[in-house]
Amino acid sequence: MPGMDPLAAMQALAVACPGTRAIIYSGHDDQAFVDHAVDAGAWGCVSKHDEPEAILRAVREVAAGPTLDSRR
Repeated sequence: MPGMDPLAAMQALAVACPGTRAIIYSGHDDQAFVDHAVDAGAWGCVSKHDEPEAILRAVREVAAGPTLDSRR
């Protein structure tokens, strides 16, 4: 992503708009990245390698309220 580091952008969004439920969509799907994304304020993290159904499920779960953490 050109410009700001994605995790720094997530952290800035979480600070500026604490009620926003953001999901990181990334090509990185290793556990360390997921942990950093959640620590930065993401409500979920889905991989570009995930099936469309898994991405839709993540969006629905985050919209419904619970924090998505399916990779831990």
